[in-house]
Amino acid sequence: MSDIALTVSILALVAVVGLFIGNVKFRGIGLGIGGVLFGGIIVGHFVS
Repeated sequence: MSDIALTVSILALVAVVGLFIGNVKFRGIGLGIGGVLFGGIIVGHFVS
């Protein structure tokens, strides 16, 4: 896979994971768009 395709795929993965984390609510509290930040941290940890 080319470098550009890999970068776009990882970016899409971060967006999907982040939006999923942002939608999860625990006792009525959710992260919202901040979930994308945490999703990026999580994916970055495993990709590096």
